[in-house]
Amino acid sequence: MFKKLILLSILFSNLSFAKEDTIKEAIALKAIDDMCGDSWCEGDYNFEFNSLKCFENKNICVLNFKMILDEVVFTQSCILKNKKSHNDILSVNGVKDNIYNELTECIEKIESELHHNLF
Repeated sequence: MFKKLILLSILFSNLSFAKEDTIKEAIALKAIDDMCGDSWCEGDYNFEFNSLKCFENKNICVLNFKMILDEVVFTQSCILKNKKSHNDILSVNGVKDNIYNELTECIEKIESELHHNLF
């Protein structure tokens, strides 16, 4: 019986962590989307931010998103280095300034490559 209680405790603590991580991911994606409206999203492409997964063991977070141009969808990603969790991305008012700079650099590079390949 005691072993079952320990296993249930571990299971529920893992579920609680997963739920918290999902909530932080949603908050971060919303903050990135809000930031986008004042920056990259004013260009030729529409953006759809799909996931932001952090890998503590690799010390990175990966933002997966779609860039849409005239109904053509380009699936893209930006790797945010030296980030272990969503806490490394979020600030009280949205995302940290360094995240904005990293994403701007990444998205501008992707846009340039797409533009070069398309035109």
